[in-house]
Amino acid sequence: MPEDLHSIAGKFGWTEFGALRRDTLLLWTLQVFYRLSGIIVLIVLSRKLSTEDIGIFFFALSLAESLLVVASFSLDSVMMRRVAADPDHASRYISSLLGFRLYSSPAYLACIFLASLILARQIWPVILTVGIFVLAENVYYSLFNFFIALKNVLGNILIGISVQILFMLLFLVGMWWAPSLRTFLGANLIRSFCLLVATSLLAYRWIRGWQPAVTGAFLKEGVPFLLLTAIALLQEKVDVLLLGLLTDYQAVAHYSLALRVTIALTFIPIAMGTACFPHLAADKTGHRSKFILIRGVVILGGVGLAATAVGYLGAVPLTVLLYGGLSGKVSVLLKPLSLLFPIQFLAFFLTLSLQALKREKQALLAQVVGTASSVLLNFFLIPMLSIYGAIIAKLLSSFLQLLLLAAYLRRLDLVAAPQEHA
Repeated sequence: MPEDLHSIAGKFGWTEFGALRRDTLLLWTLQVFYRLSGIIVLIVLSRKLSTEDIGIFFFALSLAESLLVVASFSLDSVMMRRVAADPDHASRYISSLLGFRLYSSPAYLACIFLASLILARQIWPVILTVGIFVLAENVYYSLFNFFIALKNVLGNILIGISVQILFMLLFLVGMWWAPSLRTFLGANLIRSFCLLVATSLLAYRWIRGWQPAVTGAFLKEGVPFLLLTAIALLQEKVDVLLLGLLTDYQAVAHYSLALRVTIALTFIPIAMGTACFPHLAADKTGHRSKFILIRGVVILGGVGLAATAVGYLGAVPLTVLLYGGLSGKVSVLLKPLSLLFPIQFLAFFLTLSLQALKREKQALLAQVVGTASSVLLNFFLIPMLSIYGAIIAKLLSSFLQLLLLAAYLRRLDLVAAPQEHA
């Protein structure tokens, strides 16, 4: 009798959804822990560092992350899609990705160094240091995504939590003993390399004896993802970069601190979308994909609206708790930015879903429109309205992108295949 029930559950995909719920909850657990520790970091930074130093760090982080596509070429999605569909040859796919990283990583660091000399020569050591730990963490995420594609996330969860605890201890002791931007950067360097080394050891079974070989087909398949990521990074970072170049680092600090509150919850759609990715990619019929998409949109839409209400009504007490004396200038920015919650939640989830369903070109087009509108709006509004110009540009461009993503998904025929099979 138990065997019959299990076979019936498998027939209707219920066991698959059980695994999906498990992976989603595990990823949410890790991200909740990250976000809670991140809140502590923001509380300490806002009280130990000057507004200028905070602005310098966020400007350096935005510049380093905006060039990250040079290092990754967004091949993680290609690797995940191939591993999910063909796990027996997982070693081959991760070897291709790591082989590419061997050549792209030095190129990324060179780009960071040149960009820092051109755009902000006076803080180039900070930008280069940030670039190094951003690169190490990005390689770690490639290995993390490899295990997600294999539907084996528990080991990475334990590594992430353990290393984050070590980072918090180093950070808190360092900021108590010698509070400075240099101390904060040093703790981040240690954290990123610990994550990379620990995950590499976990993946040793698959990467031992790997050869740096990258096939042309692998790179060609990654071109849409490359363009998608490059454009997404430009859209995400252009506001902070233009604020730093056209105004001052204090404006960058106030805007970035307010934006961090909205970013703090983006782990919810990212974790759900990442957990759904291999299930959508491996679905050969389409009937499970439709259910996953509908459920994801309903859940994320509701959570996003609730977050908007909390962010708007609780802006003052929330920023007082997080930022202390900086709360007065940050809370007035958080109220309009809280409208981003449902927009970002749905946009993240729908973008990842389109990629898993091999509709990355549609996701790319929506990203192009959103980014082009963001660049233009920021370029014209920031000189006139400063921080509020960046906020208006962020809201309008993000909403336009979401409309296009929703329109593309409505056109997908996800139930045609099951009807034919029936």
